[in-house]
Amino acid sequence: MKIQYFANLRDCTHTSQEEYSAPAPNVAVLLNDLCRKYGQEFRKWVLTPEGDLCNIAIILVNGRDVRDGSCLKTPLSPQDVVCIFPPVAGGSD
Repeated sequence: MKIQYFANLRDCTHTSQEEYSAPAPNVAVLLNDLCRKYGQEFRKWVLTPEGDLCNIAIILVNGRDVRDGSCLKTPLSPQDVVCIFPPVAGGSD
């Protein structure tokens, strides 16, 4: 599957995207694997200390927000595109 990172998550991962080939049946397994790979700096953006999806993280699987479905239990397949980014605030007055 392809994983794309946005904003400051690119600083944590040192890449904007990667091909992920390890088995990940759902979003929870994927995020936990990525947290092991990229460490606490990455984890603080995506998971709470209890292991729940962090409120500030936005996770899209094939363009759909996981919060609109099964959240961390959202199933994954090798053909999926997963986008992970923290919220972006701003704009003009």
